[in-house]
Amino acid sequence: MPSVEEIYKNFGILADAGEEASKHPEAYQSMIDATKGATAEKKLACQFIPRFFVHFQSLSDAAINAQLDLCEDDETPIRRQAIRSLPEFCKTSNDFINKITDILTQLLQQEDAVELKIVKSGLQALIRKDPQGALSGIFSQIADGDDLVREKAIQFVSQLATGGVLDGIENAGEALLQEIRKILSDVTGEEFTSFIAILGTVKSISSKPQNLADIITEQAELDKTFLPTEVESLDRLICCTRQALPFFGKGASPATFMEHLFNNVFPKLDEVPSSESVNYKYEVLKLITELSTYSTEDVAKQHIQTIFDQLMECLPVPSDEEIKEEALQKLDFSSVECFIFILHKLGAKNPEFLTAEDFTDKLKEFRTRLQYFGRMVQAYIKQLKMSLQGSDGAKLEESDNKLKVVVLRTCNNIYALLKDFLRKPPSYKCNIQVSWKSKANPLTSSNESVEEKRKRAGITPISLENLPAKKERAATGGAKGTLYSLPSERKGVRMDEYENTNKNKRNSFEKSPGRRGGGRGGNRGGRRNSGGGGGWNRKQNRDYGSKQEEYENFLKR
Repeated sequence: MPSVEEIYKNFGILADAGEEASKHPEAYQSMIDATKGATAEKKLACQFIPRFFVHFQSLSDAAINAQLDLCEDDETPIRRQAIRSLPEFCKTSNDFINKITDILTQLLQQEDAVELKIVKSGLQALIRKDPQGALSGIFSQIADGDDLVREKAIQFVSQLATGGVLDGIENAGEALLQEIRKILSDVTGEEFTSFIAILGTVKSISSKPQNLADIITEQAELDKTFLPTEVESLDRLICCTRQALPFFGKGASPATFMEHLFNNVFPKLDEVPSSESVNYKYEVLKLITELSTYSTEDVAKQHIQTIFDQLMECLPVPSDEEIKEEALQKLDFSSVECFIFILHKLGAKNPEFLTAEDFTDKLKEFRTRLQYFGRMVQAYIKQLKMSLQGSDGAKLEESDNKLKVVVLRTCNNIYALLKDFLRKPPSYKCNIQVSWKSKANPLTSSNESVEEKRKRAGITPISLENLPAKKERAATGGAKGTLYSLPSERKGVRMDEYENTNKNKRNSFEKSPGRRGGGRGGNRGGRRNSGGGGGWNRKQNRDYGSKQEEYENFLKR
């Protein structure tokens, strides 16, 4: 084993030889051998091996493997120096950037904070030097590394994007887009969401929203027949549509998604299943509701009748009896919010639908039902506000109160929209945010006076004149009206946003056998088989079941 003196001597030989250092392979081999020596020899070897690496291509594998051994050394100073020196293998040539970034990516699983910082610094340096080669090396581990390395690599790329590092590197955005396109054939729902979020934070990519929408469309498989009872198909549809929606707001065309959801999915909505943990039907209906914001005149004319019919089915037939708890229990506020929102958006594109001469009788019935439903909503809103009176700050964060706030948002939205339809002629000026998106406090009321509100052009206040009269109470035992109590159970309002996650399963949206392994590859013994496969499944929201149970208990009080 070469001594410290011999290492310095060989260093002098190679340094003096300059461009002709390749004539002294024995001197370089001596440095490689020194990695098996004592602490002093290792310290020198890990610094000298990268320095003269460019002159000894025939010894490249041996040199890199020797350096990698030092990156895993038991002594912390040696390990850190070896890691810090890795980028120097690429100092004069980009030929080995792919391999060195592959190695550094594996080292992202280091637990030592200082070493992890060195690893990330080295990766960033190589990305600045050669974005295409470096990102290719990183993504080779995302594709073929074990699960922990894959997770750490995705996190690192996300940090680069959100931190703006890639924005300052020429061609980095294009290189990232190419690598992510390759990997999207083998991701979980959670990883898909992460990659789209990464692309959306890189300026050179996010400035072209149509490109991102096209990528999502490819993964959504909208050209395939919609199978309403296939959970994997539903998960894919929900996840991809959710990811595409923000880009529609930035100018990307929603035509493909809108055509699929309105023409292929909506007609089969009643066949979509629900479970204790996920109400798929409601999740899909929420997607259609949000997409309706981008409706065109053609879409409105084609589908407004169907939406109108669905809403009418949800609205109860007016009764001459006093509204009771039993009536409130049967109301599906969530579906009503969705259908009335969609009708409002489609109606804005096709206002003649409700005002057509041959629609007079239906419009009259529609208004009558809306007025009756409006009374129910008013009663429910009043009861909710009374139960939340005096609640603010931390108290509103309590589980019971959070659920009440969600229900209140839904009711407020319905009430605001139905007032537009009760105007003569129907108006489409109301602009609200769907309850599952809104963060506004529904307890906050406007400072505008009633008189000022009435002065606004085109507003006709809700009138209950056409409602059937309440039954008169019996002469004896007649008590004054009592407040409505919350119903014992009710369909609708879901408390949790759809979350498409599953860290333990992964494949290209299809069932597939295990495919990945671990290890360093190359001459270092190959990769370990770590399995894989799975489907386009998602891990359920950890709190979903408990929150839903709380919600149901709340309604039974």
